[in-house]
Amino acid sequence: MNENSNGLLRKDGLPKQMNFNEVDESFIKFIVLKRNNISRKSLNY
Repeated sequence: MNENSNGLLRKDGLPKQMNFNEVDESFIKFIVLKRNNISRKSLNY
């Protein structure tokens, strides 16, 4: 499950070597909202 989550984050524009000290907080909030609102089979979509 961790590898799947990492892959989804990579698709959203967070490369492996990214320095998170240089990331804009609004971008992080956008990614968080996007990841938290995806449909999940375990929650009956």
